[in-house]
Amino acid sequence: MTALFSPPNFAAAPTAAASILECGAQPSDAAQGARLEALGMLAAGMAHDCNTLLGSILCYTDMADDLMPPAGHAYLQQVRLACRQASQLLGRVLDFAAQHDGAMQVLPVAAAVQQALQLVRPMLGPRISLSFDNRLPQAGVLAQDGMLQQIVLNLSINAAQAMAAGGQLQVTLQASAARAGQLELVVADNGCGMSPQVQARIFEAFFSTRGAQGSGLGLAVVHDLVQRLRGEIVVHSRSTGSDCGTRFCIYLPIAAEPLVEE
Repeated sequence: MTALFSPPNFAAAPTAAASILECGAQPSDAAQGARLEALGMLAAGMAHDCNTLLGSILCYTDMADDLMPPAGHAYLQQVRLACRQASQLLGRVLDFAAQHDGAMQVLPVAAAVQQALQLVRPMLGPRISLSFDNRLPQAGVLAQDGMLQQIVLNLSINAAQAMAAGGQLQVTLQASAARAGQLELVVADNGCGMSPQVQARIFEAFFSTRGAQGSGLGLAVVHDLVQRLRGEIVVHSRSTGSDCGTRFCIYLPIAAEPLVEE
């Protein structure tokens, strides 16, 4: 597939200092720990209430399906898919707060990426184009259902927020050229980019550059999920010059076991 845009030339900008953040270094500040503990206590009640609301939405969706003309069934199916995905996201928030790991199975990566992008596409608006270059259609990784989707969903939403004036969001799945036995999942945008100071803190829980509009949990959850998948996340970003943008590269071990089709 032909790239829609040329990725920013991070190597050519030493003064921009493209920061590489790996999963090994996670903040351990006591105040942040206390806030995470408070989040864990709130999350259980919120998850219960939200799941109740999702159940109501699904119930009314089923009733509407009986009255909807055939052309509308596909839209209602998307509502069901979004509700199931939302329920899984609530579970991931609980896991993140409680540091709890559930059962893992080998899941197809490409299918998970496509599911996430299907949910993302309507949120992008007409000024942001989206492409998925799938060079590794059969690869699987050991994961819980919903983990991969949440990683792609959070990174894609983060990218869209960096492209208020429009741009291109590119997702690439390929075998890692430098890391044998691993795949590389890349989420890239040509948005405003991040300064080195922001890059140094992006995986901190509750850190946000969007003020009251941002929860500061999206990238922290991604960081946590990549760790649980025994992977590594690297970010390259440039916020000055003519080729601004950000590229998140996630490296995950490819599973040798049979895939569980989603």
